[in-house]
Amino acid sequence: ALFYAVNNKRLEVAKLLLRAGAQTHAVNKQGYTPRQCAMNNNYLEIAELFPPEEKPFEIPPKYLCYNSYRNFMHGQQADEPPGYYPDLGVMLFGMNSEAKLRAFVEPGLNLFEFLTLTDKRLRLLGVKYPIERKRILLGLYDFHLQKWSKNSLWTMEKQRVLEYVYATASLNRYDCYDVLEALENMLKHLTVMHATMLYTKQLTESHDAEAFCNAKKNTKFLQQVANLRAFIDGFRSHIEAIHKQSTPKPVLHIMPPASGEKSYKKMAKIGVCLIAGGLAIYMKLLR
Repeated sequence: ALFYAVNNKRLEVAKLLLRAGAQTHAVNKQGYTPRQCAMNNNYLEIAELFPPEEKPFEIPPKYLCYNSYRNFMHGQQADEPPGYYPDLGVMLFGMNSEAKLRAFVEPGLNLFEFLTLTDKRLRLLGVKYPIERKRILLGLYDFHLQKWSKNSLWTMEKQRVLEYVYATASLNRYDCYDVLEALENMLKHLTVMHATMLYTKQLTESHDAEAFCNAKKNTKFLQQVANLRAFIDGFRSHIEAIHKQSTPKPVLHIMPPASGEKSYKKMAKIGVCLIAGGLAIYMKLLR
């Protein structure tokens, strides 16, 4: 209805629909919003009814892909470490948080800063919902939890390195790209390892060594109690197995009478004596 009113220049109908809460960000089959339709038709009065549209956010090229080998060797300046910006989008995609890429692109975060994020820093960056922050922090925790292996390094055989060195020395060339790629890979691993150590340090800053020792002692004590309980259960099952193999009522198995039964017999004897005495007195009286 709103698109019909805009395309047909129905100013009053458009006002009525907007007051009723019509959606202003909806798009038609051509991909235009009502405000864009009004601007295309030069209906300026109707276009002024709509709030100004936000400028679409464009991701900088450095966050999309690596342009050259220099992106692996240094940052914007020759003395700066590489930022590895395209890896942010890949990691956020793995954390199911790719929609939050803008929050990290606008302040210009690099991979090292991203790998050392904290909950406080995420709030400052504009990630306001706790579930979104927890999802990113859990992804970072899982990433740093992985053990580093030298097999992940891109290496070259010694003979190939020597062949490249001899070839470049004879031709006075310095385009040993395979060696350069191996060095770039090692530099990236060093950056990640540095971030992991800093991340671990942040997690252990509030660590209480005494509390940890006490918890460790308590854990050992609880383990000993569990072992003792398991031993008692095993001993009990062993005794029950022995009882099953024995006679149900041993011959010499004499149980003391229960206290309730003993008092009942005593009262019964007193009652019998009273009745017998009463009968004897009654018989004498009859004579």
